[in-house]
Amino acid sequence: KKKWDRLSLARAQRWSALRVASAYSTVSGNAVLVIAGRPPIDLLVEERRDLYDCTGLESEVDMTMRRRQRRFELLHEWQERWDADHRGRWTHKLIPKIEPWIGRKGGEMGFHLTQLLAGHGCFGEYLHRIGKEATPACYECGEACDSAENTLLSCPEWSEERRHLGENPDAVSIKKMLLGGAEGVDRLSRFAELVLRKKAASGRRRREVEAANNEAAVLNS
Repeated sequence: KKKWDRLSLARAQRWSALRVASAYSTVSGNAVLVIAGRPPIDLLVEERRDLYDCTGLESEVDMTMRRRQRRFELLHEWQERWDADHRGRWTHKLIPKIEPWIGRKGGEMGFHLTQLLAGHGCFGEYLHRIGKEATPACYECGEACDSAENTLLSCPEWSEERRHLGENPDAVSIKKMLLGGAEGVDRLSRFAELVLRKKAASGRRRREVEAANNEAAVLNS
């Protein structure tokens, strides 16, 4: 029963985090909780239970110290889970440390930025995985794998949009932008929205042309 309750709570929290982060349902549980800044529900329950058991038994000063200690322990265990998970490794590359991420000042997550951070969105790699594209290749530059990393850091098609992220941005500079406050996050959000809207429109046109060609081939056969 307790295991079933834990799983049910985790599922409910995952769906809530997906909505908070505006993420696709294919994003892993650990990754979407990190992006949304929501500690795993079972760790929160343990923290609340331990603090409740001490209520009224310790001074306010001791309780403050205990709250800090329990939050430190929660973040430590959450970090261990995040480091050990084999999924969401692109997200982990950009957000390797949870505590500074959830403690940052300013910067809201949005639909396009979440796609960029999760790698689940208008990328050939992802669309091929879910059966929407015949190949994971990048139609813009010909790269064998059109990943979020390729779109953000490498594909020459987006050089103009990338210029607003600084001189030759890399994963290190992107991490600093994410933690640097609202300005950095807003710049990344603008890049993500501009580029992913264009990629989505290009993909729709390409699929429409392919569908028309296939229909013509059937009619002419």
